[in-house]
Amino acid sequence: MNLLARPELAPLLLLAPLVLWLARRAARPPDVPIGTFELWQDVEELHGRAARAERRVPAWAWAAALACLWAALAAVGPRAPERPVGRTFTVWLDLSPSMHLPLGAGTRLDSALRTLGEVLARELAPGDRVRWRAQARAPLELVARELPRLEWLASAPAGEPEPDWAAEDAPGTLWVTDRAPDVARTRAGLIASGGPAVPGAIAGDGRELVFVDAAGQLTRVASPAEVGVLVRGAVPAVLQRALRAWAEARGYAHEAHADGARLVLEAAEAEEGECVLFGPGYRAVGRGGAPEGTARGEEALWSVSGDAGRTRVALHARPGRLRVHLSELGEPEGDPAAFALACGRLFDRLALPRVEVVPLAERAAAGTAVVALGEPPEPAAEREPSRFEALAAGLAALAAACAVVLATRGTSRASRGDGALFG
Repeated sequence: MNLLARPELAPLLLLAPLVLWLARRAARPPDVPIGTFELWQDVEELHGRAARAERRVPAWAWAAALACLWAALAAVGPRAPERPVGRTFTVWLDLSPSMHLPLGAGTRLDSALRTLGEVLARELAPGDRVRWRAQARAPLELVARELPRLEWLASAPAGEPEPDWAAEDAPGTLWVTDRAPDVARTRAGLIASGGPAVPGAIAGDGRELVFVDAAGQLTRVASPAEVGVLVRGAVPAVLQRALRAWAEARGYAHEAHADGARLVLEAAEAEEGECVLFGPGYRAVGRGGAPEGTARGEEALWSVSGDAGRTRVALHARPGRLRVHLSELGEPEGDPAAFALACGRLFDRLALPRVEVVPLAERAAAGTAVVALGEPPEPAAEREPSRFEALAAGLAALAAACAVVLATRGTSRASRGDGALFG
């Protein structure tokens, strides 16, 4: 158990006894003339006085030794002994749409969380905590039996990649999903809910939905409710026109209510100055570009060239939302269909699927349930740094005070012509 923050500086502790030893070696008996018979009679007494003087360590040496000792102790850094604290388990939770498909009396997610709770009840010790992680979610650290809020457990958008399982194969980590990932697992644990194939909607737009049944047969039905797109703010007219044409082709209502919008196009901050938007087969002149620091973790799209050839971003996107950093955009030049095709592909990629739509691959059977425990996490250790850091600072202050006193007394003695620091 190491109680020193910097044990490699421990030899500095030898400075204090070294100072005392040197001071004692420097002591000399008094020079006494012994040229007379009477003084020879006092030689025994003089010898005793000399021996006592040689053994006496002057006060300045003690002060210097204390200064060295306190400075050395501050340098090596006394610290509190480590004491073990609770372990932290990491739960990597798959929130793909397939996890929200029905299974038994609940969903695959409900089943996996129920099994996870049973495992943690057996494995957790007092003081242990659980760190929760998932796709596109801020990590949470909760007490043992606490679950994340429902909004944190909401389904990730279709097409969102699963967790990078291979990168999370570590002791104390639990993979929670519906089907065992196709990657090697050596140290992490696995909890998979399993589950049969689930029939339902696998595709759809504003006009129709495509369903798959338990036998794998596809049927098409008219969309049961109106869904659409929404424009917010002063988005350039050419982009609004492209969005309207795309929405009509997909059967989406234009200017739908925000809660039901599959895609929202909104005006965002834009820089001043002219810019040029280039794309395959088209060119358009406009004004704007994204100011610095506006990415917000979104995908940057459609670069524009501005003043002095500086390249800026025209669009920032995330599923279901497209922010436009252009205050103006002229009519595209070149192939009339190229710009509309580029917009259509972009809108197709970003538009949210209908709530009831889950891709066919997600609806596939997940196999049987799996519960496999991996390696437990290593117990952490903590110290109480504040009290001992204050002690080190106090020792350093004492050493500095001794040094100041020694310097002051030495200057005072020198000004009086006395070579001794302390009488």
